[in-house]
Amino acid sequence: MENSIIWKVDPHTKLSSYIDSVEYIALETHPDGLFNMVEKLVVQDDKIFILDFRNCKQVFVFDTTGKFLFPVGALGRAPGEFLETRNFTVDSNYIYVIDNFQARLLLYDLNGTYIETKQLPGVFYDIAILGNGDYMFSWQPLKDLPVKKRIKSPLQIKT
Repeated sequence: MENSIIWKVDPHTKLSSYIDSVEYIALETHPDGLFNMVEKLVVQDDKIFILDFRNCKQVFVFDTTGKFLFPVGALGRAPGEFLETRNFTVDSNYIYVIDNFQARLLLYDLNGTYIETKQLPGVFYDIAILGNGDYMFSWQPLKDLPVKKRIKSPLQIKT
């Protein structure tokens, strides 16, 4: 945790005392990059990754000037395709997309090229990549539904 930053915020202090400036990046309108709602946004290696889970069920990639670059994967059942993009993350090597409908993790390179699919042991809501290359998933079982398989949380799968 040598790179950790602990930020204690006083609820009575204005946000402007913590932030020096705010910049807006106008995102390019592109037929392949239209989204309705930002569910998650990640900035990595001069790219902006945006997930619209509820409407487009897709991850879209823009550069830091706002130019649309590409969508990640596509809806479908073929290799590199998914049925439900629940969440994603990015590291310096890959884009990791969770397909909960098929309980899979899809890996793409940072240019959106499909690499491989890994089967997951269940349905997960978020993913983090640890420094050693392992994955960590979060999940929450629904209290009214029976749990078929007990999985310790957080689950780690070795790469």
